[in-house]
Order: sequence, then structure tokens, then C-alpha cells
Amino acid sequence: MRLVSALSSGRLTPMWVRALVWLAWSSSALAQIGDSKQAATAEPIASLNAGAEVVLKSSATPLFDVGHWVPSADQLSFLVERLQDDRIRVVSRRADLDQALRRDSINPTGQAVRVSYRPAQEEGDPEKSRKDRAETIEHERKQAVDVVARGKAHLAKQEYDDAIEDFTEAVRLDPAYAAAYAGRAEAWARKHYRDREVADFTVAIKLEPANTAYRVARAQSHSAQGRHEEAMADFNAALGTEPENPELWVARGNEWRRDLKLNEALADYSRAIQLKPDFTLAYISRGQTWRQRRDFGRAIQEFAEAARREPANALSHMYLARVLATCNDANSRNGKWAVDEATRACELTYWQDPDCLDTLAAACAENDDFPNAIKWQTRAIQRLRQKAPSILQRAMDFGGRKGIGFDDRLAFYKSRKPTRE
Repeated sequence: MRLVSALSSGRLTPMWVRALVWLAWSSSALAQIGDSKQAATAEPIASLNAGAEVVLKSSATPLFDVGHWVPSADQLSFLVERLQDDRIRVVSRRADLDQALRRDSINPTGQAVRVSYRPAQEEGDPEKSRKDRAETIEHERKQAVDVVARGKAHLAKQEYDDAIEDFTEAVRLDPAYAAAYAGRAEAWARKHYRDREVADFTVAIKLEPANTAYRVARAQSHSAQGRHEEAMADFNAALGTEPENPELWVARGNEWRRDLKLNEALADYSRAIQLKPDFTLAYISRGQTWRQRRDFGRAIQEFAEAARREPANALSHMYLARVLATCNDANSRNGKWAVDEATRACELTYWQDPDCLDTLAAACAENDDFPNAIKWQTRAIQRLRQKAPSILQRAMDFGGRKGIGFDDRLAFYKSRKPTRE
């Protein structure tokens, strides 16, 4: 969008276009300065206040994108509104400028347009040129930070194309800004462009090799594409940088588990617990691995320990209830305990989480309470269709695997059959 040429030609709506204009008192661009009622004899720019109007000698006065301005000591900055082709009104002084720019940058619905007037440069002064260039780079870096913040706001609102546009602009402003590439990678991931996601994370990692979050994100992208070796290489590199980080051990353990290397997964989860004994997620992950190995007794112990250490963690209660209600070992099942744990999980999630509701339904079915099993399973399906996030559904969808789903379990309960996993 070339706002600059539009401003110069006067094709934008006059009253609502705002621009950041850098004005030099020595420039021939200014003709008169005055208040909003009457133009007066020219006076020093430093005396301009909000509401003052500036009459340009020519409506064709060039206005340049602020990303390319060359600052110098004889420039002052103002946020202005363009009233006519050759007339602008001062909105705020430099004291208010940074706040105004940040507000307009983060608010994508604002009408802010950032342009600048660049006066003629003095020739034959290499030192001044070097200083100007350094100041320009620093200014563009600050702009990039604001644009990335706006991109993240778009991400949060699921406006992925707008987010990509902002992150790309941030890359243009500061090609060495790793967060811009990482933000764009996340947007590509939301749009399922995995190769582009990996490419942007690769650049971010080159710019910030010690940033383990970027390596873990790229590893997870590789994992989603079935590239186990590439994923493990990133997890190993991250652990080489932060070997005492328990979250990294759990992340690598999850990758071992996806590749069905369950002994290796258990070792990584145990290491995470050694580093952080109260790390609930490590207990849950280790419990899931024991369950995957059909060792339901140990799985129950892990989930119960997680719930004991963090009573407000709904996942701990849900996974414990699920093993108690659905495992194939009759000696390990306990319907009453399962109902208690599943009810607690639903309470902690305000009866809105489809997985917790689904688990409560399974627990009711294990107790031969099929009316309530049907009730809660129907509610779980409703929440799922309302796009509520579901770990159970995501696990089914991962890698295209098929299995017994929410609707299947409802059919079981209507036939007065419990579910087994």
C-alpha cells in the first residue's frame, strides 16, 4: 500500500489522514505557520503547538515513508492531520509522539499513516551521513518492535493473513530481528504451511542460536510432519544449551513417546522430575507412558501423585479418572473413584471442557449409570462442535489415526455398554 504517493497527490480523505512529518526550519517547504483560523508570518517550528496549521508552498511537497527517513539535529517531529493538499494541522508534539505511535501501531483499526518529509541533505559530510544512517537503523528497529506487537495481536484474534503481513513488514524494517521471523513462523503454523514455518524458525535460530524456544518450536513442527530425526536433533541441541531445564526433558520425552521409544521417554520424564520434583506435567507424561505400556497400576500412581502435588490441575484428575473408568484391567478399575475424580476435573474447568465431560460420562458408564453417561457425553459433543479444544480429539487426529471417538462412545452408552481403552 503506497500511502506516500497517495498523500502527495491528495487522493486520501483530507480530514482523517494522519502523518508523522519531520519538518526542518531551514527547508523551503514551509510557507506560513499559524493557528486554525488565520495563517500568520512564519515563526520558529519549535513554537508549534497542537492545533497549529502549516501551509506548504507546494501541494506536491514530497512525503516519504517514515521507514526511510534520515534524521538530523535540525529536524523536529509532529503527528499531523492533512487538511488540504497544501495544509496540515499539528495533532501532537514530540512529548506525546512515542505514545501516539505505539497506540496507533498496535491498534490495526486506527487511521494512522506514518510518513515523513525529508529535507535536502548536506553534502560532503561523511561523519554526519554515518551518524544519520545509524540513527535510521535504530529508528527502524524500534518500529519493528511495534509492528511485531501488532502482529501478535492479530495472531491472538486468529487474523493470520494480517499477522503475516505485519511480521513481513517487521522483517523489512529490521532483517536481523529474530522475533519477527518467529512470529511469522507461528502464523504459518496456524495456516498449516509447515515448510514455511520451519524456514522462518531456521532464520530465527541463526539469528539467536541460544534461544531454545525457537528450537523447540521447530522440533514440534518437524514432529507434526513425521520427521522424527530432525525433531530429535533440535531437542538435543536445546538440551545442550539448557540441560537443567525440566520442560525440555519433557518435550524430548514426548517425542520419544510419539516414536514409541517408551523406555527413553520414561528416562526423560524421570530426569525432569529429578530437576523439579513438583513438576506436575512430568508426572502426567510419565503416567501416560505407563498407560501406553498397559501398566495401569503405575499409571494410576503417577496421575494420583500429580493430583496430590497440584490439586487444582484438572488434567491430573481427568487422566486419573479415565484410567480408573476405562482401562482393560478389571482389578485396576474403580468406578466410584473415577466419578469423584472426573467430577473434580469438570468443576475445575467450569463444566466446559469436552474431555473432562467425556471422562465423566465414561465414569458414569462404569458405574452402570447410563442416563447420566448419555447426558454428559451429549454435552461433551456439544462443546466439541462449538470448537472447544480437545486433547482427546487432537490425539485421534494426529497423524491421521482413527479410533473410537466421542460419537462412538455415545452410541455405546445408549446400548448400555461402557467404554474400554
